[in-house]
Amino acid sequence: MKNIIHIGGMDTYDQTHESGNTILFDIIKKLPFNSTHVLGLQRLKNDPQSVFIPLGGGQKGLENYISPDAVILYDSLLKPQTVLDIYEKHKCPIIWSAMGHDFLTGGCAYPNQHGLSCEKFKTDCSECPQRVNNSPETLKDKIRLNEIELYGVAASTYSLSLMNNSPIFKDKKCALIPFPYDEIPVSDLSKEEAREMFSIPQDKFVIFWGTCHPDTPRKGKVYAEEALNNLYEKVSNPEDFVLVTAGLEPTVSFKNTQPFELIHAGYMDTREKLSHLYKAADVGLQSTVEDAGPMMVTECLMNNTRVVSFDNCVSPDVIEEGKTGFVVPTFDTEAMGEALLKAYATKDLVIDCTKKCLEFNNKESFKKKWFDFLSEVMK
Repeated sequence: MKNIIHIGGMDTYDQTHESGNTILFDIIKKLPFNSTHVLGLQRLKNDPQSVFIPLGGGQKGLENYISPDAVILYDSLLKPQTVLDIYEKHKCPIIWSAMGHDFLTGGCAYPNQHGLSCEKFKTDCSECPQRVNNSPETLKDKIRLNEIELYGVAASTYSLSLMNNSPIFKDKKCALIPFPYDEIPVSDLSKEEAREMFSIPQDKFVIFWGTCHPDTPRKGKVYAEEALNNLYEKVSNPEDFVLVTAGLEPTVSFKNTQPFELIHAGYMDTREKLSHLYKAADVGLQSTVEDAGPMMVTECLMNNTRVVSFDNCVSPDVIEEGKTGFVVPTFDTEAMGEALLKAYATKDLVIDCTKKCLEFNNKESFKKKWFDFLSEVMK
């Protein structure tokens, strides 16, 4: 039986929220392969198929501790030279499963995270103004990976388009295998019960915005604020609206930056509790300027809550425009405010928000696509 080595940073963020690589590993490990999850930063779950190997600093010799027929990378934890060393010893396919886009760049997590509309990842981004660490690695170091048997797996059409424009993946086989959305927790509460749980008024139009990293520029808080201010200028009844936020408190509260009533629900310690908050909302406001996901979009939809979103993400794949939500050009806060107004005007629309999500991908489809993909690359 073929050995698949999965390499990621951690299995959970705080023992309650599983990492994306863990969610995918837990499904792929049930396929007819021997799967081992190598965690390089932290291991908290008691999973016999996972192992902790510290990889934050020195990585030399990692290739001697594993015996793969294929390696799946979920992030950029491994240095380019470490990946090359693994390939040189084992001559096995290396697969990058895109949890983010930092694998494609010279240092930043996402090319457009600061609103730069940057396309240097297509050529050379060795002088990246977004770099937040002192890593000496540049895109030139990573382009060497084009010389090995490298494959890409994208979770959204947007991610796939970045891969197809990357010199690292030039002429490489890249597949679109979205996240299995029927794995998302769905609230069993009614909207009224969910609002009661969080003390949210029953008679208000509820706009939800949430993240664990509100001060990270990529999450687009400043754009959400602009969109909400644009919406305020268009409505005659602002008292009918309430903004509900979740996650950590931003350094500057939304109370100081936008005019609507604010309820901060705090940090949700489980995905199940978060699902109730999605259910309580009328619309999710997704202002992240670039993402391979984000999960918030599909979590809202799977809890039958519509979404207004920027387009550099999975939203165009899973939102039925004008029905289950609205997708606007990234950074266009005037259009985002207009979309929120349209969501309010059609707030009584009854529609199944889950249908397009589940058509885009589900657990059984996910398993089949990964089995077919792995079987093909390990021939």
